[in-house]
Amino acid sequence: MLVVALSPVGAQAQNEQNGNNDSPPTGRVDCRNAALRAVDQSGGQLLSVRTSGDQCVVTILVPGNGDNARPRKKTVQISR
Repeated sequence: MLVVALSPVGAQAQNEQNGNNDSPPTGRVDCRNAALRAVDQSGGQLLSVRTSGDQCVVTILVPGNGDNARPRKKTVQISR
């Protein structure tokens, strides 16, 4: 099991260092873009990313609803 915790900025910087957005080497699942999309859509903060077979499992801290609502953890599975 691979667990990666990257902030959206860290994932973007890592992508820029690699110099491309090409697919990863065969046999590896690249979840960076899936994680960034999930964070953008939820408006939350990235907590972790891991692979499960051919899926990316992204855990996000989502702001609570209302004035005094606590943030909640949300886990989404995204097919690659």
